[in-house]
Amino acid sequence: MYNELERFLDSLISQYGIGKVILAPSVLIGTLAGAGIISGGAVSFVATISGLFIAVVVISALSLQLRAAHVLLAERAAIMSLYAGRFTESAQQYAYTIEDWEEKAFVTGSGKTMLERWVTILAADQGLNSAWSGIYRAGMEATEALSSSGRRRIRFEARSFDENMELGARYDITSKWQDDWLWLFIHFDKPVHPGQIVRIWVRWEWPEYYKGLLIGQPEPVHWIAQRPAKRIAATITFDKDCNLRNGIRVTPYPGSRMPKQIRTPGGQTVISVEYTNVIPQSQMGFRLDTISITKRDTTF
Repeated sequence: MYNELERFLDSLISQYGIGKVILAPSVLIGTLAGAGIISGGAVSFVATISGLFIAVVVISALSLQLRAAHVLLAERAAIMSLYAGRFTESAQQYAYTIEDWEEKAFVTGSGKTMLERWVTILAADQGLNSAWSGIYRAGMEATEALSSSGRRRIRFEARSFDENMELGARYDITSKWQDDWLWLFIHFDKPVHPGQIVRIWVRWEWPEYYKGLLIGQPEPVHWIAQRPAKRIAATITFDKDCNLRNGIRVTPYPGSRMPKQIRTPGGQTVISVEYTNVIPQSQMGFRLDTISITKRDTTF
């Protein structure tokens, strides 16, 4: 009987909302009393019954919410298990290759970073239902894990784009943290056929991402190729309020190309680099240091 009552209350809450269900007894009592159907002690008795009803409704609502949360967590766990398997399998078989990868980051004085990736991929022989992209947490000297509140402050989205770099509709995304990596699994609206070109725009907005760099901590910027890539290009623009009057010391990784550095008339510092014909399992990149040689020498 209790299960039937619980299902009945769940259906009422789902259809009308908990607020209307809770207020219904009060409205009923007022209507009956106003019509003279109940009065005196009967009103008190009905009010007591209504109080018990409200308590049962609240408990039922909490139970419904808890069950929904458990179902959602189970669904997400199943999704992540599925895509983790696809990730491992596709990384070995190259479910797609990179035709072009254009990455642009803009950094403000607080370290807040807006990162955009314009990626063109080519589906392999087995076709494709999804792709993925990741960003690692900045801060070489960070020892504590990023808090839950810090993770929630990160915003991201993914869209399609065309040959003219015009953005299209949003893609559905499943996100997953793995240590200091934030992975985004991007689900296509319809299956991608073998040999088909797909263009994906991904944007992250990460507060204080480069804060450590701006206060003097060295920072690596690197890419590890999981699949062949014809071209990978990256540009990092530091706004004038970053106060990089002496520029940035840039040290390329062994075997990597030396990035270019310019200072714009508006006071921005721009670091850019391009890699071509990237082979799988190769690592490329550089280290950034905002403390100039002169300033560092004077501290010894």
